[in-house]
Amino acid sequence: MKKKELLDDEDFKAEMDKVKIQIADKQTRVINCKDDNFDVKKNVDKVFNFICDMPKFYEKAEYPIKIKLQGSIFF
Repeated sequence: MKKKELLDDEDFKAEMDKVKIQIADKQTRVINCKDDNFDVKKNVDKVFNFICDMPKFYEKAEYPIKIKLQGSIFF
């Protein structure tokens, strides 16, 4: 953006400062994230079991749930 002169110096600096703040915030959140003995294998197994049972779940689901499920898969 800067090299192509699409933003003037002040606007570029303001946007760059915003991005740096966002990056610092995300880094802080990752550093402060607690492990809480998260069992990856257990949760991966749970996800795969849900995927295997998804057709049955979808058939029994109400319309709004079906829309949410479709949205989470295809969007």
